[in-house]
Amino acid sequence: MKKLVLLALCFSFAFASYGQIINEFHYDNAGGDVGEFVEVYVAGPVFPANISDYEVVRYNGSNGSVYGTNTLGNNFGTDACNNRYYVIEYPANGLQNGSPDGLALVDDGGTLIQFISYEGSFMATAGPAVGAGMSTDVGVSETGGSPVGGSIEWTGVSWAINLGPDTRGAENANVDPGSACVPGAAVPTLGEWGLIILFLLILNIGTVFFIRRRNILAGQTA
Repeated sequence: MKKLVLLALCFSFAFASYGQIINEFHYDNAGGDVGEFVEVYVAGPVFPANISDYEVVRYNGSNGSVYGTNTLGNNFGTDACNNRYYVIEYPANGLQNGSPDGLALVDDGGTLIQFISYEGSFMATAGPAVGAGMSTDVGVSETGGSPVGGSIEWTGVSWAINLGPDTRGAENANVDPGSACVPGAAVPTLGEWGLIILFLLILNIGTVFFIRRRNILAGQTA
């Protein structure tokens, strides 16, 4: 019985470490904006079949509309754990400067995975985030005085300012020491939670059957 419980926990942690999140971005700096980008973390070593077709959708927070969409494509780096860091790079002013604006991550079927914003929150009026409620404000921001080469990064537990250099295509500089190689481990998708629940349900049914079978056999030999 203990072995079955341990197996269930191992599978749960394996599934929970699987996910995709917006992991780092840069939208504003001193002088003319340069080097703007969005990075998406995808946990490995097994990846969704059509991961390159997942999309980052740019949102105008003043009216909740979409002002741009890009697929992840094949521009990515990896880390020691074989996680991927997909990078979408934009020209100057490719990302709006907030008050507020936002980003959504969407899978290849159009299902919303994540909806974040900076310099405030808002509701989408178009695109995949419609009906998702208020965006999640990252809580930190860049300004017209931010250093060139900086970024906003996910640490594994919260968002933080990185004064530079940015870590596009690689593990974040501000990653929590307890979550090395897995900055997105806490964000499994709804589909992945479904697999976890299904596995635990099957395990529970099997355990009940095993116990009943054991009790029947014990009664026959008494």
